Amino acid sequence: MIDKIRKSINYKAVDFIGAIASSLFIAYHISTVRNSDGIYVYDSFKCLILAIGSFMIAAILVYVKGERRGFRIPAWISIALSGTIISYLGIIFIPNEIDYWNLRKEGTLLQYIEIRLHDIIPYFFGYFIIIGLIALFIMGLTRVIATTINRIKHT
Repeated sequence: MIDKIRKSINYKAVDFIGAIASSLFIAYHISTVRNSDGIYVYDSFKCLILAIGSFMIAAILVYVKGERRGFRIPAWISIALSGTIISYLGIIFIPNEIDYWNLRKEGTLLQYIEIRLHDIIPYFFGYFIIIGLIALFIMGLTRVIATTINRIKHT
């Protein structure tokens, strides 16, 4: 019975829905933290597009890569964690570092990032832990909801 329920769920679609839900939360969180003095539609829309794009890129990469042998991380965990990393790079890291570099104009951008690396790494781990756990929770919740709905449908 349980195998029949698991086979009838399209987990790829559930993972894409979970990725969109995670990206919506991340975009909302980043745009409210970044713009605490008010809501800026352009910046919020840019965060939303970049967050959805980063999680969709992660989902497509996970599913295009296909099955691996040996130790295997479930697809929804891979999507949540890699989507978090890509969203950090696209929404926070690259725009911030280009802005800081434009203010200073000291050498090349890579030299500037190398100098600031000791400031960047702790911020990345904090972002990765907090947002990654929230993305894992949202994606796991979509899996649980889909399984529960499917179980109710088959009883």
